[in-house]
Parts: sequence; C-alpha cells; structure tokens
Amino acid sequence: MAIAALDEVENGALEYRVRMTPGNEGERQIVRVTFYRPDGTEAEDYAQNFILGTDSVSATAHFALSDPEGTWTVRVRPICDGDAGAAERRFTLAR
Repeated sequence: MAIAALDEVENGALEYRVRMTPGNEGERQIVRVTFYRPDGTEAEDYAQNFILGTDSVSATAHFALSDPEGTWTVRVRPICDGDAGAAERRFTLAR
C-alpha cells in the first residue's frame, strides 16, 4: 500500500490518500492510519481504519491548535499483517 500527502499542513488540515500498490489487484485490506507527533508519540485521536480495494481512499486530518509544530509522520499498515507492507510519509505542521 502507499500513502500520499502534501509536505506541509494547510489551514490546520492535512489531506491524504491511501491506496493499494500495483500487483495487489482484486485484493481487499483493512488498514489503520496513525499519526505520530514530532516526539514520536502517537496522536491517537487522529487514527482511522479503512477498507482498501480497487479504489483509493481519501481523508483529511484536522489538527488542534495545541498540537506541536514540527515534523509529523502519518503511517498506514494492514491490520491483519502487522508491519508487512506498511508505508509512511512525513509532513510539517507549522502555524
């Protein structure tokens, strides 16, 4: 699977897209998207689960004013396969 997002948060929100990678046609996966703060701790309020199939899934994370600035990480992984096939993307939260 793959995750796409901008390098920076715009207007307090990050739009992202999750999709299966080529070679997995017809496969369906339950995936978990998690966000990690600059200090490496998970921001549990932003986690989401999706069912991926043929189409990609788009979502938006809206960050709180109290969230720390810096480099965050968004990570997607299959729920059933652990870390196999996990993908991540780093982005900057700045005000």
